[in-house]
Amino acid sequence: MQKEFAYSIFRLFYRSFIFFTRIILYYFKKEYKIENDRIFKLK
Repeated sequence: MQKEFAYSIFRLFYRSFIFFTRIILYYFKKEYKIENDRIFKLK
């Protein structure tokens, strides 16, 4: 039972980690695109 409990906690952390990573990557991609557009317009 202890093993299953630890596994469920691990899965919960793993899912939340993937979720946050995807949000952060999406946000940075958006910011990066805005910066690129700004640089592109200046040229």
